[in-house]
Amino acid sequence: MHLENATAGFAPIRTGLLAVIGVVLTCFLGCTGITGHLAAVSTRDVDPGDLLIERPPRHVVGRSCIDLIVVVPTRMPNFGEAITAALRQGGGRVLTDVTISYKIRYVPFIYGVACYVAEGDAR
Repeated sequence: MHLENATAGFAPIRTGLLAVIGVVLTCFLGCTGITGHLAAVSTRDVDPGDLLIERPPRHVVGRSCIDLIVVVPTRMPNFGEAITAALRQGGGRVLTDVTISYKIRYVPFIYGVACYVAEGDAR
């Protein structure tokens, strides 16, 4: 009987600890979704011959990110900016084999970051 009374006080502590762990893990979760796949894309005027350049392509990743304060975005993300950032990184005029995705990391009702991500081969 004495042992039952000693362990009975731990149930509320254990439940509270599990709730806190669940909230903390939820706050660090993010979401990623594929927006689309494109064979070739550019934000510049391009000659079709630019796709036939024989130099090896360079795999690049560009991002266009915004801040989410509470639930209000500071501006809208733009995947054109993500493509331009990737082209600037790779020094190319065209991205080929492109994947556009959307990623978000958010602590509910506090702060978050949302990004369009353009990933492909710069030519």
